Amino acid sequence: MLAIFDFLVSAADRRSFPGPAGLLALGSLFVAALATLFYPPFQRFVLRPGRSVNEIRAPLNLILLISGTMFMGALCMLIFS
Repeated sequence: MLAIFDFLVSAADRRSFPGPAGLLALGSLFVAALATLFYPPFQRFVLRPGRSVNEIRAPLNLILLISGTMFMGALCMLIFS
């Protein structure tokens, strides 16, 4: 939702996309995936009882790779444009 809001707000000025809301969305995704992997209280919040984070480790690592790369790319675009 943050990325869509950011896109609609910056529709007149395409140079500003991705903006702060888009970066916040990517950063939040990255932090949530990271917390799911390494923070047991967050794991209990996300996973059903009796489930292990090892069952979803591979998709979480993929999410970390993609969201981290996109975040760094978007941040570089914002800084160097």
